[in-house]
Amino acid sequence: MKDTVKINIKYRLKDIKEYSFAKTYSGIGGKLLLLTGVLWLIFMIISLPGIVFLCILDIYSLLNILPTYLLIILIVCAIEFLPLLVDYLVSRNSFMKSKLLQSINCLEFSRDNYKIYSAEGISSLLWEEVYKIRETRRFFLLYLSPLKVTVIPKRCFQSQEEIEELRIIFKDCLPKKKLKLKNYKFKNFSPDYGEVEFKNESHIVEENNKGNFGEEPELIFEFTLEKRELLVAYFTLLYTKPMGIITTLIGLFFIIINVINFEIDSPRLIFMLIGIVLVFLMPIMLFVMANKGYNNDPLIQKPIKYIIYKDYYSIDHPSGMSHMEFAKLVKIDETKSVILLYVTTQLFHVIPKRVFEGKEDDLLKLKEILSKYRKKRR
Repeated sequence: MKDTVKINIKYRLKDIKEYSFAKTYSGIGGKLLLLTGVLWLIFMIISLPGIVFLCILDIYSLLNILPTYLLIILIVCAIEFLPLLVDYLVSRNSFMKSKLLQSINCLEFSRDNYKIYSAEGISSLLWEEVYKIRETRRFFLLYLSPLKVTVIPKRCFQSQEEIEELRIIFKDCLPKKKLKLKNYKFKNFSPDYGEVEFKNESHIVEENNKGNFGEEPELIFEFTLEKRELLVAYFTLLYTKPMGIITTLIGLFFIIINVINFEIDSPRLIFMLIGIVLVFLMPIMLFVMANKGYNNDPLIQKPIKYIIYKDYYSIDHPSGMSHMEFAKLVKIDETKSVILLYVTTQLFHVIPKRVFEGKEDDLLKLKEILSKYRKKRR
């Protein structure tokens, strides 16, 4: 039995698609929802010719029944498959735009901790900082909080024996209540190989610091992220994305139209309900998940230091050291209270403007550095 398990991960579009499916229909509830919806759709589609045949001689009944029947099929399809489609399209867009997600990462699991090596740096995390670990047929999902997950495709292992060795490490290092392991068998192994090899920590740190030699940082500041700042960041993400804007506008349209021409009938009530769901469901879920994610993520509540250079920035965090070139950011955005540096379309670093209170010159200097890399202006 090995004390250490090492794997390379270079995500593929197929991984993104399979993970979106696993996330959307996770757990018993998700599988029951999928099964119920599919059976209901089959029943509705099979019975549709019979409905048309029975009403073919009464054209007025057919015109009344058929639109409602088709609307029910459309609603069932939306409930069943729209979340999967949206999640996949968002994840695919993030993958295609981000060089970070397309680069190779090296994961090393031991009984002391687990480490993630990448071109940007190294993260070393203790097992007590893990929120939970869940297993699906194709993935191990390692959660640092309800919102922060490391996706580990099983195809990246060399064999089933290596998967079993990792399961043993999980069981030895984490309490049973944090583990949801299923002991699935896996056969379609397709390990990733690349130029990034496993390196010891001192070598990674040496490489990270090599670019700093002889170069003085432009700015250094340290802060602990507050919950309200995280909420601002997530709501900014929701309401600056086309999907969030379009969904909200469609929901408001349904609500306004039905309020202006209010009548008590089934189709109008259905469209009113759809409008309310489109407008309010996502912000409520986002608020609840952001609160839960912050409260259950010990890493996000620890101090973090930013070291800003002309062309890149380094982050010194209790979990490790990393650096990111400004040119590799997907975009840079700004609100009244925070600056957001998007590593991917879904992953961003948050810099609260409150850290520059009494240091307005430093804030102006940071904005000047970012200005030549900014992909989006407010």
